Amino acid sequence: MITNFKVKFWGTRGSYPYYSESHKEIGGDTSSVEIRFDNDRLFIDGGTGLQYAEVSDGHDIVLLSHYHLDHIIGLPLFLTQKQLGAVTIGTALHDPSLTIEDRLKTIFGNVAFPVTLDTIFASITLVPFKPGAPFTIGPWVINNHQLHHPGGAFGYRISHKKSNKSICYLADHEAGSGLDDSLERFAEKSDLIIWDGCYSDLLLPKVRGFGHSSWEEGVRFRERVGAKQLAITCHSPERSDEIARNIEEQLDRKTCFLARDRLLVQI
Repeated sequence: MITNFKVKFWGTRGSYPYYSESHKEIGGDTSSVEIRFDNDRLFIDGGTGLQYAEVSDGHDIVLLSHYHLDHIIGLPLFLTQKQLGAVTIGTALHDPSLTIEDRLKTIFGNVAFPVTLDTIFASITLVPFKPGAPFTIGPWVINNHQLHHPGGAFGYRISHKKSNKSICYLADHEAGSGLDDSLERFAEKSDLIIWDGCYSDLLLPKVRGFGHSSWEEGVRFRERVGAKQLAITCHSPERSDEIARNIEEQLDRKTCFLARDRLLVQI
């Protein structure tokens, strides 16, 4: 029996949640992706989409690309629903002077959100990954690479000990920096790239420095690195379903697709 990765996009909107009749096909929840292999699963980012994930009494793993609100604000609701088991929260974005706990407590347990995450669910382990070095949690092998984003961010290449396939998560990232060459080597020959396609090429000159890329650059990136498939995510709030359909008409559906909330794909 051949086992595939199952990838569930719980939230695909960037910047902030956006709920509207004109946007309901893509969805309005912010970044969160579940990767499952057999009975093993992990999540990348904890945006508002994370609250809809299946409740587990086992060990859940959440990787954070960075600490911006649209990537972590779903953590309290996710933890509120969890009664048993444990949660590991890991990230490569840290430094000795400001730990993961320090960073999370600037949001949770502070003015904006007065309850800490460990008050909601006590069995949390915070794990710093060494930038550029592989890390293993259970059956998962996690590699990381720095991304070009204000305040810092990291992308991840995920594989499983029982599979030779890999999935690259590269959001939030603005192409066109000195990181481009090494990032291409990092993503080379991956089976799926989850790409920050927040904007279009036409809009990019107006949003330089915002820390996001275009869907067209994602298409070109996939071609350069020889990845099998590309999922375009981090849709800006301005991207309506009508605009999304127009983009899809320009994609090669065999290799590229727009991610949408609750979409399940097998790799």
